[in-house]
Order: sequence, then C-alpha cells, then structure tokens
Amino acid sequence: MRKILIIFLSFLSIAAYSQTNTYSPYSRYGLGDLAHEGLAFNRAMGGTGIALRLPNSINYLNPASYTAQDTMSFIFDFGLYSNYTQYKSSLSSSADWRSSLNHIVMGFPVTKWWKSSLGLVPYSRMGYNITDFSIVNYGPSRSESFDIFYTGTGGVNKFYVGNAFKLKNLSVGLNFNVLFGSLEQTHRFSELNLKTDIASTNREQQQSIRSTSLTFGVQYDLKVSDDLNLTLGGTMETKSRLMVDNYLLVMNAFAHDTVSSQGTPETTVMPDTVDYMDGRIKRHLPMRYGAGLTVNFKNKLLLSADYSTQKWSDFESFNPFDELVDSKSLNFGLQYTPDERAIRNYWKRIGLRAGFYTSDTYIKVNGQQLQDYGVTFGLKLPFKGNKSALQISYEYGKRGTTSHSLIQENYHIINLGITLHDFWFIKTKYD
Repeated sequence: MRKILIIFLSFLSIAAYSQTNTYSPYSRYGLGDLAHEGLAFNRAMGGTGIALRLPNSINYLNPASYTAQDTMSFIFDFGLYSNYTQYKSSLSSSADWRSSLNHIVMGFPVTKWWKSSLGLVPYSRMGYNITDFSIVNYGPSRSESFDIFYTGTGGVNKFYVGNAFKLKNLSVGLNFNVLFGSLEQTHRFSELNLKTDIASTNREQQQSIRSTSLTFGVQYDLKVSDDLNLTLGGTMETKSRLMVDNYLLVMNAFAHDTVSSQGTPETTVMPDTVDYMDGRIKRHLPMRYGAGLTVNFKNKLLLSADYSTQKWSDFESFNPFDELVDSKSLNFGLQYTPDERAIRNYWKRIGLRAGFYTSDTYIKVNGQQLQDYGVTFGLKLPFKGNKSALQISYEYGKRGTTSHSLIQENYHIINLGITLHDFWFIKTKYD
C-alpha cells in the first residue's frame, strides 16, 4: 500500500509541475521546443532506443522492448533534468540555467509473455521573452519608433500506457499516448511616439491542448553466434487528432489628443477589438516512423543506431508566421559493461555510455531549417546488492546558427535518473 501511495503522489507532483523549462526563442514556433525523448540511459546513448532491449530499464521509445523485463520484477524510474544554454547572435549573447523534474515511469509483468508500462514524460516546452526594436519611415521627414514584445509560456506533457507481447524471438508492443497541456503567447506592438493615431497592438492567444495517439513497436532478436546478437526494431506513431480550446484576442489602442475640463492638453487611449475567438479548433499531428539496429557482443558491448522522421509539413500551426518542415533524426550510441553479473568486483558492473546525434528539426526560420546535433556521455552506477541503479547522462549540443539573422544555442544538459528494481509476488520466508 505504501508503494502505491508513493507512486500516486509522485505522479501528482510531476503532473502539477509546469513544463515551461526553456528560454529558447525557437520555442515560439509550432508546439514549442520538442523535448529530447528517452530516459537518462537513452540520452547517454545518443538518444537511441528503437532497437534497445535492457532487462533492468524501461525503454518507452519502443513499446516492444517491455518484454525484455524480468518476469517477476517491478521497475520504477524517475528523473531530474538540468539545462545550461548560451544564446549567441551576430550582435550579442546571453545565457540561462534551468532545472526541473523530467519523468516518472514504471514497468511490470502481467504474465511471462505479457509486460506493461506506464509513465509521464515531457513532450514540448515553451518559454521565451523577446524584445525587438524597429523604425518605420513614412516619408522623407516622418518616422516612428516601435518596441515589439514577444512572450510565451507553457508546455505539453505525454502520459502513456503500454503493453508488449513476446512470441519466440519476436516482440510487439503498443503505447496509448495522451497529450495534454497549455500554451500562452502574447505579441505586443508598442509605439514610442504617441503623436499618431495607433498607440499599440496587443495579440493574446491561449491554447488548451488534448490529443491521443498510438505508437506501434516491433523488435526481432537474431542470434548470429554464441557471442553476437542482433536486434532489429521499428516504430510507427499514428496520425492523431489534436483538440485545441483556442482563445484569441487582438486589440488596437488608439491615441487621441484631447483637452481636459481644466483646459490642459492630454492624450486619451481608446481600445478597439480587431479579432476575437473563443472556441475549439482541430488539428492533426503527423505520423512518425522509426527504425533501429542494436549489436550485442558478449553482453558487454552494445552498439545502437536509430533513424526517425516525422512529416511536420502537414501540420497546420496555430500562428500564421510559423513555417514547419519535415524532421529527420540520426542517433548512435554504445554501452560497455565489463561484467554486469560480477558479485565481488563492483567496478565491473558499472556501465559506460556514449553517443552522438544529428537532427533536422521541424522549425524553419528565415528560410533556414534549424539543425541540432550533439555528443553524449553517461554512466550506469548500480546499487550494491540489487539491480537498482543511478543513471547519469550529459549532452553537449548546438542548435541554429548566427548567420541569416538567427540565434545559435550551445547547450549542456544533465539527466539524472534513479531506477528502482523490486520483485513482485514473492513472499519472504523465515527459517
């Protein structure tokens, strides 16, 4: 009963946490800054997971992998996320640091051939505060100065429930995904000189987002020799309907020079509603495909590679200025464990991980599709006496460029995960 209560309270705490965990100006587009998927061990291995089968970890990137879990075991994993990012343009630079809860997932057996998992993970984050300055020339002797403010907050979470089934060397799995969250964006156009008619324009948009989708997964184990095993993996996430409760208000503020009752000049600002919407709109999230390969040599060395793509060009964004394009990702990773079953030598049970990734993101700005690439490192530090472990990953990556009036982001991400392993349905006996 105590375990169930702890798990329930943990879910409530992470569900109540706002996923606004970025200052990136690129989170302004689409659904925000899409989160790097996977738990700490996935991230340490370059974000791979489509063909990974680790018996003491939960790999939600491919639901077919749940069958790798021990028949009598229960796994609970929660993690923390910390991000330090440097933002650099051709004129200036800045930096920020943020930290938050990242995920809670669990996996458990139903039968010997049927395993299940459920969890709550981030899907996207939005958080930016941009100020722009502009001068508009109306003629040879008239110009006006403007400040333009862009702000955004919010995020989207993903809750999933998955099941996997195994028949000999073939495993198949299915995740039922629920997306939920809210995004709030404000665009304010403010005139510094109030001697003309229009003083400012304010655009406020709020979206409450809900969606459901299915992720199908398959993995096939192929034994090449006594020392070499191959795993082939594939995933497909279905096209899903996105239900959005959309609130939009666009107002102009008109400035008029008047004279008060005391005879002194004053400026009166009168608001005028330009556009208003308060209703439900429908969108569709595009399908996503992925394929992967893992090579397992003597249960010591794992080499993994993934490819995935999603057709974001089919997605109709909420904002007319967005230009979304198809995304593509390549991920590579490795893990080396000298002897994970060593009893007397703890150091041989430590897992060393590394990887790298490159991605064409779904964001296109000023005619340039944003590129994202990075290297990863990590450790698996098992607890003494059981199969629980501390998972650590570090990423160093770059996104964007200082050319074409864009911003380059150099980021450092640390993921800290704790994987708790326990046995179910075993009654302790005392002599």
